[in-house]
Amino acid sequence: MTKKEASGQSLIRGMIFPAAWDEKGDTLQVVIDSPDEKQYIVELDEKGKELIALVRREVEVNGLVRRDGTGKTYIHVQSYRLVG
Repeated sequence: MTKKEASGQSLIRGMIFPAAWDEKGDTLQVVIDSPDEKQYIVELDEKGKELIALVRREVEVNGLVRRDGTGKTYIHVQSYRLVG
């Protein structure tokens, strides 16, 4: 199971990858790639920023998913756990 939706909440399972870097090469933004080839851009609030330290780790993330006008999908992380 990669995604389960119930009353606005979603459970996403996937691998965290860097998506943007600063001039020193430090990760500024991460995405979650799910096994069904969907990509979720992590919103960088307090919980979202914690995922930057977990690049190349598999996680399950509970949060609110939204899509913007360009078709990009974002997740507002409410909780997460490492998988495996």
